[in-house]
Amino acid sequence: MLQKLKWNPKIILCLGGCSALSALFFASFAEELWLFMTLYGAVNGIGCGMCYMVPLVCSWEYFPNN
Repeated sequence: MLQKLKWNPKIILCLGGCSALSALFFASFAEELWLFMTLYGAVNGIGCGMCYMVPLVCSWEYFPNN
């Protein structure tokens, strides 16, 4: 049977926020379009998605039948 992996939400928020902010910072210095789009679109999107998943998972655990 699969074991449920529990991570601390503070760690996930810190990793997601730091990756999103660092991607925005480094994207401001990008001189090539592909690098800017990768940093701003992909890395920033993954960081924001990590921060967005924490309240969703908390609400799923708080309201398990809804």
